[in-house]
Amino acid sequence: MYIVNPDVLENQYECNGIIAKYLMEDCKIPLLSRKGGIFYFAKTEELKDKLENLPFWLRVYKYLRGGE
Repeated sequence: MYIVNPDVLENQYECNGIIAKYLMEDCKIPLLSRKGGIFYFAKTEELKDKLENLPFWLRVYKYLRGGE
């Protein structure tokens, strides 16, 4: 079950499907919501740690896409 209107939430992280797949499958971070091709996760310390330690290819992809 997902949150239907993620736009009203504060303290959320949004990303595309490639990074979301990594977070959900490899890191076991639960998905908060999905709206089209945008995936939403709750900003937690665990998520912050996983994003700081992304594999090289995901960091390059995120940089090229203009991510934070």
